[in-house]
Parts: sequence; structure tokens; C-alpha cells
Amino acid sequence: LASLPRPIYGFGASLMLATLGYHLGTDFSMLECILDDDPAKEGTSYENVPVKVRHCATFTPPPDASYLVTSLENLHPIVTRLQALAPRRILVPVLL
Repeated sequence: LASLPRPIYGFGASLMLATLGYHLGTDFSMLECILDDDPAKEGTSYENVPVKVRHCATFTPPPDASYLVTSLENLHPIVTRLQALAPRRILVPVLL
């Protein structure tokens, strides 16, 4: 994650985010925010993750930003959605 060009945004406010962070060895504090398509998640946060959730309709990231997929259960629709934002990099954390 440290090698991703900044700014870095997460995409997908997954219920399993803290568990993903545990297995990746991060608290996701390097993220500017986590973007999500659910308007009910605007301004929410996680107990063990010091990053706020922003709704995509209220926040537009800058062009050429990097993205970390933070909801692996919705991987395909998220990657499709991110491609429309013309990202610099998309990182999909896959644990093998």
C-alpha cells in the first residue's frame, strides 16, 4: 500500500473492513476516505478504522487518484465503477 501513488481512496464500505485490515496488517489510515454508493453511509466510520465513509454523490475524488478495493464481496461491480473514474491505480487485495 505504501507504494501506491497518493491520494489513495478506498471504495466499498464493507462490514468486513476491519477484518480485512487485520489480515493485511493495516488500519487503512493512509486512505483519504472510503467511498460508497449507499447514501446512508455518508459520514459514518468504523470502530477500528480511523477513516470516514463518503457517499459518491457528495464527494468527487481528483482525477488520477489511486483506489484500494475495500469490499471484496462486491469486487466486480466496484472495479467496473472505478474504471469510469479514470484511476491511476486500482489495488485489489487478494489473500492467498
